[in-house]
Amino acid sequence: MMSEPGRGCPGNPVRAGCVQRALALLIDFSCIICGSVFVLILISAGIETGSPGDPVVAVRFLLFGGVLFFATLSVLPLLYFTLFHSINGQTPGKAVMGIRVVSRGQERLTAGRSFLRFVGLLLSAFPLGAGFIWALFDRNRRAWHDLLAATEVIVR
Repeated sequence: MMSEPGRGCPGNPVRAGCVQRALALLIDFSCIICGSVFVLILISAGIETGSPGDPVVAVRFLLFGGVLFFATLSVLPLLYFTLFHSINGQTPGKAVMGIRVVSRGQERLTAGRSFLRFVGLLLSAFPLGAGFIWALFDRNRRAWHDLLAATEVIVR
């Protein structure tokens, strides 16, 4: 049985390159930042109930708006990556780049595995991106979060 040009055999998929993965992550973080800014705009519109120069309105905005903005900025990535990966294995950034996340057995990710992969993503990022750099040297191009969640990123 022959495989499509540019595609791996069913048991041997073509793994996504590090540049594809990095660009997909950049697109995804851009979406998350834009979503968080949109939430901040909605929050500020809802808080602005007094006169523009009223210090109470300013304090209310800083306290509630700031807290909600940072809560959104921390919860939104969790929901974004977990839901998109468990629904179809692709975030919008991965869809644009033509790549997908699958389990090592080539199955769709469960919500639990997607959540574990997100936690691993944070672990990959914090020691100066060492978990991402790992993919440059891994034979199967797997970063720490892929190793933790037993996933791989393939060309769809």
